[in-house]
Amino acid sequence: MMQLFVVEQAINYTKESRFDPPTLFLLGGIRATICRYKEIDNLCMSIGRFQPPPSRFTEMENKKNRKYNPNRPNLWYFGD
Repeated sequence: MMQLFVVEQAINYTKESRFDPPTLFLLGGIRATICRYKEIDNLCMSIGRFQPPPSRFTEMENKKNRKYNPNRPNLWYFGD
């Protein structure tokens, strides 16, 4: 189901985004839930209100962030 949300966002979200790729908005929220940073109900509320995820879950993949790292390790967001 989450893959469908990501695909839907990639196709239908055409506005300028602070994230590159724009799907990082949703992926950052999912990562925050997986890492127990947020509970699922808080995630749904945040996404519904267009509140961005914490940058620690998107910064290394976001090409618009100064901490972008094309050589990042797998599952880097589980680190400290």
